[in-house]
Amino acid sequence: MSTRSSESFDSIDGATELAYGWGATPVGPALLAWDQRGIRSLTLAATDKQISLNHLAKMYPKVQLASSQPQAVDLLEACFAGEYPMPLLLEGTDFQCAVWRALMALSFGEVISYADLAKRLGRPRAARAVGNALAANRIGFLVPCHRVVQATGAIGRFRWGSQTKIDLLAWERESRSSQTLADEHH
Repeated sequence: MSTRSSESFDSIDGATELAYGWGATPVGPALLAWDQRGIRSLTLAATDKQISLNHLAKMYPKVQLASSQPQAVDLLEACFAGEYPMPLLLEGTDFQCAVWRALMALSFGEVISYADLAKRLGRPRAARAVGNALAANRIGFLVPCHRVVQATGAIGRFRWGSQTKIDLLAWERESRSSQTLADEHH
C-alpha cells in the first residue's frame, strides 16, 4: 500500500496512463481505476457512466485514461470476493491515510462510530476530522468508510449516497451470516 499527499495524480510516480472500467457489484454498478502500481479509485453507485468518467478525469487531469473493460470486471469480482488483486494506492494527507488504514484493519462487516475510530487513532476529539477523511476516500468498499456510523447507530453521510451505504452494510451482514452457516456445516 502506498500513500502520497497530493490532490491530483500525475506522472511524478511514473505512471502516465490510468486504466478504467465498469462492473457490477452487490450494490450496483462501479467504476474502477488502476495503473501498474495498484488501484487508485473505486467509485460506487456509478449509474451515469459519463459523469463518473468525467469525475475520474478531473481527479487525474495529467494522465491518459484507457478503457480496460474485461480486466475491470475481473478485478471487481475479485475485490468483492474478498481478494485484493493489487495494492491500494492511498492518496491523501497523513491523517487521511491513517484513518483509511485504521478502517482497513476492521474485520469484514465490523461497524464503528466516528468517535470510536477517532479514539483508536489516539485523537479522541477528532470525530469530525475522521468524517472529513472518510468523505475524501477515493477507494470505496476496499477502504471501508461505509462501516463508520454515528454513535447513535444512525447511518450518517456517505460519499456515494446513504442508500449505497445501507446496501453495503446489509450485504456484508448477509455475507457474514452465510459464511458462518457454511463454517458450521464443515
